[in-house]
Amino acid sequence: MIARIKGIQRNFALHHRSDLIKLDRKLRKELEIILHQEELIWFQRSREEWITSGDCNTSFYHTSTTIRKNTAKIQSLRTKDGLWITDERLFVDHIRNFFMSLYEDGHQPAASDILNEQFLSLTEQEWLQVSQPFKLEEIKLAVFEMNPCKALGYDGYTAGFY
Repeated sequence: MIARIKGIQRNFALHHRSDLIKLDRKLRKELEIILHQEELIWFQRSREEWITSGDCNTSFYHTSTTIRKNTAKIQSLRTKDGLWITDERLFVDHIRNFFMSLYEDGHQPAASDILNEQFLSLTEQEWLQVSQPFKLEEIKLAVFEMNPCKALGYDGYTAGFY
């Protein structure tokens, strides 16, 4: 296909004819369609390969994860006071303090409970909140927040199907 287009362009440089222009346009459109189809095939093959091989520790998956990790770094954090933190040491302190304050609300189990392998139970109010049926809006929101082309679900369909 590309060789034919090059030949037409060579002839067109020597002889300026309208039929060559029409043929060139037609072949370029066909080439564009073919290239688009080939791109779709390669996309589907890559998805199929990932699905069949799983998330194996191949160099491809390792490299893509490393690239993603390097581009997804947090550059700054905003405190409750609205101040921006950019220093890495201050990041660590801020995150540590956040989680320490998060778990200081009195719900921490006593050391004796952990040693005796006793688990905390929910209060009646917490149980009522947890056991409420899902609302249709919550389900719809969860489904629409999923990436439509990511990994298959247990039924073999991607989120885009739903």
